[in-house]
Amino acid sequence: MPNVQIIKEKDAVLIPIKDWEKLQREVVRLRKKVKKTKFMDDLRSAIISIETDIRSGKTPNGKDAREFVKELKNEI
Repeated sequence: MPNVQIIKEKDAVLIPIKDWEKLQREVVRLRKKVKKTKFMDDLRSAIISIETDIRSGKTPNGKDAREFVKELKNEI
């Protein structure tokens, strides 16, 4: 950003609108990436929990885990 101007008297920075718009697009892209990463972490955690339940043979509500998975498949 070669056209950046620092305005010391007003404690401000002045940049061209095109550079500002580019920065805003980058912020949006990074926020989406963070949301996607959080979603993937939550999904991974849920899958691990389901796998653990299946291995133990029970779900938290007392149903057999395999029956619970079959119910889920039928609902989809």
